Amino acid sequence: MDTDPSLLQWIACPLCGQDRSRTVAVTRDWRHGSPGMFRYVRCGQCGLVYANPRVRPDQIHLFYPNDYGAFQREPARQVAWGKKPHTEWFKQIRKAALAQKCGNRIGRRQWAASHVNRWLALAASHSVVCRKSPLHFHGDGLRLLDVGAGTGEFLWQMRELGWEAEGIEPDERALGVCREHGLQVAGTTIEKADLPAEVFDVVTVWQTLEHVCDPAGVLKKIVGALVPAGLLVGSIPNAASWNRIVQGEYWWGYDPPRHYVVFSPTALRKAFEMAGLRTRWVYCLSSTKGVFAGRAARARMEGRQFSEPIPAWALRFWVRLLDRLGLGDNLWFVGQKAV
Repeated sequence: MDTDPSLLQWIACPLCGQDRSRTVAVTRDWRHGSPGMFRYVRCGQCGLVYANPRVRPDQIHLFYPNDYGAFQREPARQVAWGKKPHTEWFKQIRKAALAQKCGNRIGRRQWAASHVNRWLALAASHSVVCRKSPLHFHGDGLRLLDVGAGTGEFLWQMRELGWEAEGIEPDERALGVCREHGLQVAGTTIEKADLPAEVFDVVTVWQTLEHVCDPAGVLKKIVGALVPAGLLVGSIPNAASWNRIVQGEYWWGYDPPRHYVVFSPTALRKAFEMAGLRTRWVYCLSSTKGVFAGRAARARMEGRQFSEPIPAWALRFWVRLLDRLGLGDNLWFVGQKAV
């Protein structure tokens, strides 16, 4: 069964506007079983990978089922890092690590770490525990906007850490969970949101940019909402990942038709430059769950059992090695607005 043609539209590159591309994958919705095949192409100008044709933005909500992963989690009721002295100390190191990457400025605040803490922060910036939660330190009133807040897990944690945190979430199901827990979340898309100018110290986009139909316009809107030296922090699937090449149509990062675009580090830096952001930090940090996610989803759809073909310890080692080489599945980034 094919996708209804009336739901699709052919487009030029949504980042640079060029219409010169080549096909990199033809795949299907292995996760949720949407009908039809979906084509991804790579722009010959900027390198962005994007769906073409794609589901029209006014119809894409039809492809987010009730069991979509981001709608399933309840907000965290407690911050997992606690208040033990060593935990508080590491929050300061985590803050210093991020500030060092960003000219010792995070939005309206400027930090100057001690000489010892600077060296410790440099070492910590290479650790997994620091990289997977770069903003988990006391915000001291810094203002944060989480785009694509889901059920509010991240917002809850940041509010507990003293940030003035609010979010944007278009899905009514996830939005209801956020509001039940008293979180300040607007029910709209980032494309339609009316953001105030130069208000937020940090904007976060965790696994969100791949879902937007106009990444160039969205990035410019976010930059307009950031204060000078404000940060854009997030994560996205990595189009330059080794796993994308090996897994082909089964790669989880396509997730058709919900993922409109997939960035490589090169395309991301170009997008940041176009939007007026300075690229401060780009690194890979991936999960072993994604390596065979597409093949496992296909097996579930076909009623078969799936087991990973290599031992768990070897898989963890392999994923960490790929991350260090910049070939991991997940790309994390920090961009900064000019002062």
